[in-house]
Amino acid sequence: MSLTLEDLRRAIPRKREQVDVPEFGEGATLWVYALTAGEMNAVNASMMNKSWEGIDKEKAKFRTERIVCAAIRDENGQRILSDNDIDVLSGWPLDLFDRVWAVANGLNGNGLGKNAKKNSDATDEE
Repeated sequence: MSLTLEDLRRAIPRKREQVDVPEFGEGATLWVYALTAGEMNAVNASMMNKSWEGIDKEKAKFRTERIVCAAIRDENGQRILSDNDIDVLSGWPLDLFDRVWAVANGLNGNGLGKNAKKNSDATDEE
């Protein structure tokens, strides 16, 4: 089937995954969503230096937290954390953060999941 511009503009349902977070109480869960290309661009742009000539190393230290802040949503897909809430995640125990980060990373195609093997096979030299 050949797609039209109208087809491409149609909203595509985002992948999401519910993560158990018992650290916040019995039965507590978070929804973690895949980001759009625009949201990931905003995360990356937030790390640029003021002259837009390179990465601000201090801001880049918190890239994973920025992605997780953008990925944590309510069940309707609305963000719970703002870009200014990195300190919330920085205070989490590492095992909790890693659990949520692994899901966000996988949903956003950053080296985890089914494409990881395919991508590594394409670059391996025998």
